Amino acid sequence: MAQAEQTVDSILKKLDDKAKTRSMSIWIPSLKKHVQFRRLTLGQQKSLIKSSIQENMLKLDFSGNIYTIIKNNVISKNINPDEFNIIDKICIGVAYRSRDINNEYGFYTDDGFFEVDLNDILANIEKIDTQDAFLAKDIENEKIVITIQIPTLKSDKELNRLLLKKYADIPDNDDDIKDMLTDLYIYEAAKYITRVTIKEDPEVVINEETKEETSVNKDTVIDFKSMTPHKKVQIIEKLPTDLINRITIISDKVQSLEALLLDVNAGDQIATIEVNSTFFA
Repeated sequence: MAQAEQTVDSILKKLDDKAKTRSMSIWIPSLKKHVQFRRLTLGQQKSLIKSSIQENMLKLDFSGNIYTIIKNNVISKNINPDEFNIIDKICIGVAYRSRDINNEYGFYTDDGFFEVDLNDILANIEKIDTQDAFLAKDIENEKIVITIQIPTLKSDKELNRLLLKKYADIPDNDDDIKDMLTDLYIYEAAKYITRVTIKEDPEVVINEETKEETSVNKDTVIDFKSMTPHKKVQIIEKLPTDLINRITIISDKVQSLEALLLDVNAGDQIATIEVNSTFFA
């Protein structure tokens, strides 16, 4: 029996070693270059297909699963997958679906079935100018400056995990859905914030010898990148609503970019490819 177990362990190790030698190149828009990834394994595909019991948790669960795969599968040196953004995640997802599962996709409409070749989607991705959506922007009032940018995979994963943990065991009823949607808005906003600056009046310092006056910046700068997701949520709940609502400056650009990447013609209709659990089935 022990020998049989050793044989299985040896086979599993050989399969792992073989998997590490198989790779493919995927275009990463934020880096403007191709990055080498290991191929998708059957076990990884299974984790992407796996659905949360609660329908409203599906997207959050999927986000964590694909993050883990991306993190484990990057081969290229000097690449930090935590710094990939949510648009990069879409491109990686389409590449894995097309090359390791099936490039054939499609939509049923009233006029019939419309085929989509995912290889064409991948080719189009490399032609789209994404950089404007990736630039950081400042939104401010007289007292606070919020710096916002498209969410990184790390920020997206951490805040999704926090929300998933909060609602995973709560019954799926109308009141709970309302609470979750409220929190979802807050958590989504937190993903976009990279820095909060609380403006203060500068302090004037006088040099005793020269009597020259120097203005010293007393602003408080809060670096969101180094904070826990729980602390991020605590801070964002204290921020003015008018500033939080203006985060759409970036989020609207992200949605427009997603449409450029994933919208396809299906007869007289526009259909959108959804990179989610069912996409990998």
